Amino acid sequence: MISDFINPTLGFPVITSKLVVRWGHSATLINSNIYYIGGRTDGNVFITELVRLDVSKPFSTLNPEWVQLDSTGAPKTIGHSAVYGGLNNDQIIIFGGGVDDPASAVMSNLWTYDTTNGQWADPKLPQGSPSRRYEHSAAIGPSGMMWIYGGLIDGLTGNPDRVITSDLWGLDVNTLNSWKAYPVLDNSPGARIFHTSSIVDNKMIVIGGVTDEILYDMSEIYAFDLEKGIWEKNIATGQIPASRGQHSAVVANKKIIIYGGSDITNTNLYGDVAVLDTTTWTWTSPVTTNTPSNRRGHTATLVGANMIVAFGKTGADADSNVYILNILSWDWLIDYVPMDLPLDNDEVTPVKNETDPNHDNKGHKSVKCLPYIITLSVIGVLLFVGVIAFTIHKIIKKRRRDRGDDLVAVPYNDNPIASPQETARNKTIKRSRRPSFLCLCRKDDRKHDSTEVLNNPTSPAISTGPSTPYTIGSYGTHTPSHSESGIIISGKPKVRFTIDENMSHHYDPENYLQKINDIENHAGTSGTSGARANGESKSSLELDGEIQSVRESIFVANKQELRVVNP
Repeated sequence: MISDFINPTLGFPVITSKLVVRWGHSATLINSNIYYIGGRTDGNVFITELVRLDVSKPFSTLNPEWVQLDSTGAPKTIGHSAVYGGLNNDQIIIFGGGVDDPASAVMSNLWTYDTTNGQWADPKLPQGSPSRRYEHSAAIGPSGMMWIYGGLIDGLTGNPDRVITSDLWGLDVNTLNSWKAYPVLDNSPGARIFHTSSIVDNKMIVIGGVTDEILYDMSEIYAFDLEKGIWEKNIATGQIPASRGQHSAVVANKKIIIYGGSDITNTNLYGDVAVLDTTTWTWTSPVTTNTPSNRRGHTATLVGANMIVAFGKTGADADSNVYILNILSWDWLIDYVPMDLPLDNDEVTPVKNETDPNHDNKGHKSVKCLPYIITLSVIGVLLFVGVIAFTIHKIIKKRRRDRGDDLVAVPYNDNPIASPQETARNKTIKRSRRPSFLCLCRKDDRKHDSTEVLNNPTSPAISTGPSTPYTIGSYGTHTPSHSESGIIISGKPKVRFTIDENMSHHYDPENYLQKINDIENHAGTSGTSGARANGESKSSLELDGEIQSVRESIFVANKQELRVVNP
C-alpha cells in the first residue's frame, strides 16, 4: 500500500512511501524530471502506473518525493521503449511492449504522453509500421529520429510464434508522420533482444544482448552510421565485461557506461559497472563503493554526473528503490545532489533539459559555475597584468644596466682583473675601514679598472689608480665618530647612491652641485679628472661642515658595496 496527500502546488498526489516493486519499465528524462512508465510487479502483474521524480533538487534515496501522474489511457506494457520527442521535446514517445491481454496486442503500438498537459494519445500512422515487439532497443539521434533495433515477437505481442528480429526502423519523433525501414545487411548485429543502443557521434552503438539462447560477446561492438546508413563492427579490448542481457547503458563524454544485467537463464545477475571508450574501443571496470544488489530489468538515467538507477529484478525478488551512482567518484550515494558533468576538456556542463537514458548528455554551461568562472577570470587577469608589469620592470632594469646607469662599487679584489698589489692592499684593510680599491662598474660585469680610495686619518686624500667609467674621489677627515671618508662622484649632476637594498639616497643638483663644485675648485687640479682633494686646504676644511650630511650619507662605515644608480 502507498500513502499519499495532495500537494497544492503541483496539483498531483505526492507519494511519501515506497512504490510497488517493478521491472521491465521505462524511464525518460524531460525538463529535469524522470518519468517512469509501466513494467511488471510481483505475481507477474502488468502495471500502467506513471510516476515522476524531480532531479533538479536534492533528495534522499531512502524517501524520494514521488509524484503520481494520471495514467488514464496509458498502455499496460512491459519491455517497451520510451524516448523524448515532440517539437519542444516535451513529449514521451512509447513504442511496442509486451501485453498481458492478447486482444490489446492488435491495438496501436505507439503512444505519446504530453508532459505539459498530462494527456495520452495513440497517433495513427500510415501503413508500413514495424510489428509489435518488446525487449528491443530505442535511441534518439541528433536529428530527432528514433531508432528501433531488434526485439522479440511472441505470445505477449499476439503472435503464436517466437521470433527474434534483426530489423532497423526509424521514426521522426518531431513530426510522427511515418516510419522508415532499413534493409537488413550482412554485417548487421543480427537478431537480438535484451541489448542496449546508444548514440555517440552520430552513430548508434549496440552492446550485448541475447539471440537463440546465446549471449553476444561484449567485445564485439556494432555501430550504425546514421548518415551513411551502414553498419561497422569493432573489436573492443581491455577489461571486457561478462556477456549479458537486460543491462542498462548511458552515455557520458563519448563513453558508454553499462550496469547490471543477467546471463541467459537469469541465474547469475550482475552488479558491476563497465565503461566503453568509443574513441579507442576499450573497456574499463571502475571499482565502486556501497554497491546495491545485483539486478536486471532496471533503468539507468544519467543526470549530470549522477547515474540514477531505478527498480529492477534482484533475483526472486524485485526492487522499488532508486540508487545514485556518481560517475566521477564511482560511489553509490544515499543522498542525491545535482552535480554537473565535466567534459573531457574540463569545461562544465549542466543537466541537459531534454534527454534520453541512451543519449549523449551534453548541454550548455551551468549557471552554478558562474562564480567559479568569474573568480578564475579575475585571477587570470591579475596574473596577466603581473607578468606584463614584471616584464616591463626587467626590460627597464636591463636598459639601465646596459647604459651604465646601474653601477656597483665593490672591493677590487673581487674583480677578476684585480692586480696582486691591489688585492693584497685590500686584504690588509681593517674591518672597520672600507677597501682601498673599489671597482665602479655594472653589477654583472666587474671587469673595470679600479679606483683607490685612501683612508688617511689626518688629512683628506686624493683618489688614485687607473680610471674607471666614473671617477671616485675621497674627502673628509678621520674622526672618532666618522672613521670613513666620504665619497664624491663627479661627472654626474644628479645620482642616487644605494648602500644596500634597503637604503638609498637622492642628491638634487640644485642643493648639492654647487657644494661639490666648490670642493673640486678648492681641491686643486692635479691627479685624476673629477673630484680632487688638495692636502690640508683650508677652504676644503671649511667646507667640511657644510657637506657633513652629504658625506655621511654617501658612504657608510663598514659597508662593502656601494650601488650607484643614475636616474
